[in-house]
Amino acid sequence: MIMAFRYKNFAVATSLAKTEAVLTALLSVVIFDAILSSFGWLSVIVGVIGVLILSKTDVGYRSIIKSPASLYGVGAGLFFALATLWIRQASLSLNTNLMLSAAFTLAFMVSLQTFLVSLYLIWKDQSQFLLIFKNWKMASFVGATSMLGSVGWFTAASYQDAAYVKALGQIEFFFTLFITHRFFKEKISIKEYLGMILILLSVLILLLLA
Repeated sequence: MIMAFRYKNFAVATSLAKTEAVLTALLSVVIFDAILSSFGWLSVIVGVIGVLILSKTDVGYRSIIKSPASLYGVGAGLFFALATLWIRQASLSLNTNLMLSAAFTLAFMVSLQTFLVSLYLIWKDQSQFLLIFKNWKMASFVGATSMLGSVGWFTAASYQDAAYVKALGQIEFFFTLFITHRFFKEKISIKEYLGMILILLSVLILLLLA
């Protein structure tokens, strides 16, 4: 997802990653034999069209395969979807109170992420540790808000099917647009708006009709 930001602005790159809602529904069918209704498949088609529109670059249309922004963005969505599905299964496998199982699963995942990222930074750029401590206020804010978001995701995924959790969670899309305009001062083209609207529409179809 971070790589996608290098090719598209914040809102567009985030929208590409938000295909995770539709991908979660598809993977639920493939991996866990879930049943997708006709409206569910409609949401998939609308979402794919939205991605195709968002994959347009300044030099004209390219296929998703040739668009780095689409590859990174949709790739992020794919792995986010897989993570959500496996997080739900991991939480349910503990066979205990859902709030507790969600907390245990989150604690393990965050610990694993911290360990792996630390190893990566030691290998690639140890100076980042100094920068983190130097900017501890911002780092703490980002960490705290990320943790609160993860608590919500993990708890919801323990109580409800992952596809519906991801679909409802796309409300963050509107906050993304606000941040893009208010803080990053980035412009979004009409066609990019259309692509994002179609992705949002696919999520609404999945949530309200599927």
